[in-house]
Amino acid sequence: MRNMSLRHGMIWALVTAFCSLSPQLHADDIQRTDLTVIDHTYMDDRRQALDEVARRYLGRQFNGNKDNDLELMQIMLDRRLVRRDQRELLQTMGFVLGDILAKEEGLRWIIYTDNKGRSRALAIPNKDDVIFPVPMISRRYEAGASVDVQAVYDKALDAIADIRKRIYLR
Repeated sequence: MRNMSLRHGMIWALVTAFCSLSPQLHADDIQRTDLTVIDHTYMDDRRQALDEVARRYLGRQFNGNKDNDLELMQIMLDRRLVRRDQRELLQTMGFVLGDILAKEEGLRWIIYTDNKGRSRALAIPNKDDVIFPVPMISRRYEAGASVDVQAVYDKALDAIADIRKRIYLR
């Protein structure tokens, strides 16, 4: 019995020591950087691929107009022109959604890096919080839910408004 508790004590001490040495993420460890040339190129290429689907099957294209682009994404989902397993195209809809939000709300695309990885996000001027539009449509659609693109857009607008109201103490 004594050997068991001694062994547990030693294991606990080793685990505690290891955890104290492992890097922990603090607010200072979050990095917000500009998109790279590679990011811009990738996003443009993906937008072009989504636009090709719209032109081929609907005879329409994305043009940066909020009403047109939201409607076009909704039609593409409703007609299943983009399948649930086509994550890249679904996430590209997130780029289009983000482009609309950026244009309408004065946001800008950035790279947000934290302990979970590197993500494209929209920075809200003078705020620490960001919005992640890329998975907003894809996660819902991939999970089998029907997606109301206008409702997703409206929810993102609400989140942006809430962030803008926050007061940050430093």
